[in-house]
Amino acid sequence: MRYISTRGQAPALSFEEVVLTGMASDGGLYVPETLPEFSKEELADMAGLSYAEIAFRVMKPFVNGEIDDETFRRLVTEAYATFNHDAVVPLKQLDASHFLLEQFHGPTLAFKDVALQLLGRLLDTS
Repeated sequence: MRYISTRGQAPALSFEEVVLTGMASDGGLYVPETLPEFSKEELADMAGLSYAEIAFRVMKPFVNGEIDDETFRRLVTEAYATFNHDAVVPLKQLDASHFLLEQFHGPTLAFKDVALQLLGRLLDTS
């Protein structure tokens, strides 16, 4: 999978290059050139799995084999083990049609933990 800049003036990069580069040289953000799709069966197979395992399966296509599955699964599992709720980011039902995703159960009590607990580990392995 290649990543392109939202401003369209920077070179397309691989997953590892994007992680190490950060923002694109043209000031844009790197986004996937294409988005992976999951079949109904693949989605159904994720029911009941841990947050970390679902995260691994959803993010795996974006890594595109640049990190072997065993290492990537370990990094994801370690990242979300730092959260103080079994569900990692629990979904709370407020009423019949409103839900709230709690993204504050990470080590710094901020939503940024959902991404940055993994990013730090990715940088350590690059």
